[in-house]
Amino acid sequence: MFKKTIQPLDLLLAVLAAIVPGAAIFYWLAASGRLPFDFLSGVMYLLTAASVMLGVIGGMIWFAVWFFSPHR
Repeated sequence: MFKKTIQPLDLLLAVLAAIVPGAAIFYWLAASGRLPFDFLSGVMYLLTAASVMLGVIGGMIWFAVWFFSPHR
């Protein structure tokens, strides 16, 4: 019926859609001086959030590859 392909721009848009809201909120809190934690806790929270975000993005990419796979 139609050809299923994944474009690199689609993957980039998915990554940006996942990252931008969290980064904007974190920047707003940092710029206004209202971060409720010290530096080391902030780094720990950022690493945790980044690993969760990478897991979510990886899952989205895996699903897209599986969904658009011709062998499905």
